Amino acid sequence: METHRNITGWDSFHRPDLETWLLARYQDGVTNTTIHSELGQMRSLLKFMEMREWPFDPDLLRVKPPPKDRPLPRYLDEADYRRLEACI
Repeated sequence: METHRNITGWDSFHRPDLETWLLARYQDGVTNTTIHSELGQMRSLLKFMEMREWPFDPDLLRVKPPPKDRPLPRYLDEADYRRLEACI
């Protein structure tokens, strides 16, 4: 049975909560690239809050992003394609 914490504001949101959310994203099959992007958006918000001196758990900034997925291969330009075709 899943248990959920009642988060009422930034002062009650802590690193384990963020790590639990990240784990749930992985389990839902979300790509590392998407998770990396979402975590980056969270960090931007936290940096904004830090500049405004709004209270939050500073350990939230220590959560490491997942490695980015490898990009799909790009197409070959015409010259590279001809060179490859000549080798076959």
